[in-house]
Amino acid sequence: MLTVIVFFLIFCAAIFQIIRSMIFLQIADWVEKETSEDLLQTTMHLSLFQNSSQSGSFIKNFAVIKNFIKSNLLPILFDIPWIPLYFIVIYMISWLNGVILTITAAALLFCAWFKEFVTKKHIASAKQHFADAEDQISLVQKNAVSIRAMGMAPQIVEKWLGLNKKSGESSKIAASKTIILDNISKFIRLFAQILTMA
Repeated sequence: MLTVIVFFLIFCAAIFQIIRSMIFLQIADWVEKETSEDLLQTTMHLSLFQNSSQSGSFIKNFAVIKNFIKSNLLPILFDIPWIPLYFIVIYMISWLNGVILTITAAALLFCAWFKEFVTKKHIASAKQHFADAEDQISLVQKNAVSIRAMGMAPQIVEKWLGLNKKSGESSKIAASKTIILDNISKFIRLFAQILTMA
C-alpha cells in the first residue's frame, strides 16, 4: 500500500512539474508577442536617430530573459522557499534521515560550487575565443573584396581555425569536468536515498 501511495505522489509531482513548465513556456511566448514589435521599433529608432551602437544589445538581452523564463531555472527559484519546510518535516519524521539529508545537501552544494569554480575559467576562455572567431567572420563579411585582393584569405582562415580550435578545447575541458562532477552529485543523491530507505 505504501508503495502505491509513493508511486502516486511521484506521478502527481511529475504532472505538476510538466504543467508548471508549460505555464512558464506560455508566459515567455506571451511576453515575446507583446513586446517584440515595440522592442524592434525602439532599436530602429536608436540606430537611426541617436546613432547608438548598443541598440542591437537590447534584442540580445531580451532573448536572454525569454530563454531564462523558458528554462528549468525559474521553477527552481519557486521551489527554494519550500526547502526549510522540507527539512523540518524530514526531521520530524526521523532525526537520522534529517541528518543524512543535511549532510547530503551540504555535499551537493559543495559539488555545485566546486563545479562552478573549476569550469569558470574554461567557459570564459571558450566564450572569448568564440567571440574573437565571430569578429573574424564579421571582418571577412565587411572586407571580403579587399581581403581577397590582398591575398590575406589564407591567413584569415588560419587565424579563425586557431580561435575556433581553442574555443572547442576550452569547451571540451569544461564539459569533461562538468560530466565528472555531475555524476559524483548523482552518486551522492542515490547513495543518500539508499541510506534513508535502509
